[in-house]
Amino acid sequence: MLEHYSQPEELLADDSFLNWYFKTGEGEAGAWEEWMAAGAENRALALRAVELLELTRLPEREIPAEQIRQASENFGGQVQRGLKGLVVTDDANLDFPRSVPDRCDAVEWFAVRALDFAQDVVLHDSVSWGITGD
Repeated sequence: MLEHYSQPEELLADDSFLNWYFKTGEGEAGAWEEWMAAGAENRALALRAVELLELTRLPEREIPAEQIRQASENFGGQVQRGLKGLVVTDDANLDFPRSVPDRCDAVEWFAVRALDFAQDVVLHDSVSWGITGD
């Protein structure tokens, strides 16, 4: 921390600088404030690093309640379809329906469904923002 920096990218690679910027580090704010006050070039370098950070940050947007409801319904439907035909035997071995591979255990299967749910929310939001994967 607070080494000799000559490029804004060096600051961006320093965890303590990022902690200062995002206000997540304890006691680091004062050290960075002192470092910037110690010289005009330090302050200018920190400001350039902050500008770069702000260029890369996308503004957060609230996800509409209807979109969350639809994704939740999709997730619930997937879980319900997965549970149909699920048999728990006395020795707690799980037999999955044919739609779930035999080698896939219950935790893995539900994790995939949870990822599908998250993907529904994110992809729908990306489309509404005009973001494409191309």
